[in-house]
Amino acid sequence: YYTFRTRQYVVLERIDGDDMRKRIGINKRIPLLDACDLVYQIGDVLTHIHERSIIHLDLKPENIMITPDNHIKIIDFGLANRSDFHDLMDEDFRAPHGTPYYISPEQVLGFRREPKSDQYSLGVIFYEMLTSHLPYKRSKKLSHVRKRLKTDPVPPRYYNPEIPPQVQQIILRAISRHPDDRYESVAAMCSELRKYEKLAVNEMGLVMKPSNWLLSLFASPIVLSR
Repeated sequence: YYTFRTRQYVVLERIDGDDMRKRIGINKRIPLLDACDLVYQIGDVLTHIHERSIIHLDLKPENIMITPDNHIKIIDFGLANRSDFHDLMDEDFRAPHGTPYYISPEQVLGFRREPKSDQYSLGVIFYEMLTSHLPYKRSKKLSHVRKRLKTDPVPPRYYNPEIPPQVQQIILRAISRHPDDRYESVAAMCSELRKYEKLAVNEMGLVMKPSNWLLSLFASPIVLSR
């Protein structure tokens, strides 16, 4: 008798809609309430995968699909890490993984086991939704990307003064250079965002100018526990 074998294949879901890049970018903004709704949905997905020990590590607008009924689906888990599996990418590649505009400072240092890295990327995306800019220079050069290790981001209200100070506080905390300064989880970030109007305004929410670059000379280094 004959044995027939098919070729290897992968079954993928067909997703109707466009990626988020069609909605945000240079000179493209999303109204605050609409942006918050998208952040909540993305946050739910990230919470779901984090509870299963999975970190996406390449969250960006091109990897977020928005369906015609305004629901989101996160795609492309090619760089994802699962903490209970052996991380071959960490061993085989020395260069940072992920898209330079959106990766966290710890990813720049080659650290791939921090769930808060996804929170950082979500914060950058939220920033871009509301301002049409990025918190750092739009550059893919590693030398420029590494500057975020010691330089604070430009406050989003510098580009869009209409952003409520409390929302700026949430964004800046989510994209803190040090993982320990971010929210304990994406769920905690979204929970605070849902009640942002009741939050007390602090100095972080009021600042509207970029920090002095000279201060970066005295910035504390990022310390990671592997």
